[in-house]
Amino acid sequence: MENDGHAQHMYTITMNYDFIKNNAFQYGGQSFAFKLMSNWNTDSKVQFSSEIGSGVIALGAVPDKYLFYGEGRNYDYCAGIQVVAAGKVNFNKRFEAAFNYRGSRFQTINGNPSSYILNTLSADLRGYLNQKFSLAAGVGQYSLNGFFRGFEYVAEIYPFARFSLGYIF
Repeated sequence: MENDGHAQHMYTITMNYDFIKNNAFQYGGQSFAFKLMSNWNTDSKVQFSSEIGSGVIALGAVPDKYLFYGEGRNYDYCAGIQVVAAGKVNFNKRFEAAFNYRGSRFQTINGNPSSYILNTLSADLRGYLNQKFSLAAGVGQYSLNGFFRGFEYVAEIYPFARFSLGYIF
């Protein structure tokens, strides 16, 4: 969209497949998103990047504790909306901190009458050992809340931590 030497901005339209599988729940969904991605202070030692967007979830399979169809179907087919927000700051290309949020809101189109909220939060720190290697650590949480007509509210939470070694080819 724009590049003035101090900032770069780009619009994206993407088609995504999301799959989450952990000890608390499993989710899969097809979505379409519109995002604005920006890099700020590109000519400075302290650089910022941001990402903000929203989209439509065309079809998602969300677990339903109260549903069981024939051969073991225990999930509702849903459609909904999503929002995405992320920010990152880089200090002299030696240290980086990032925050990511993704939120989704679903409504059942096939299954028990219900609605869901899926949130993903994460924060990461990365240190560059040299121009090729980096070490990173992060924490985050997946949460899935289900609201059912005639049944109890369901809340599934899966916290996580990650550590990684990066290499740039």
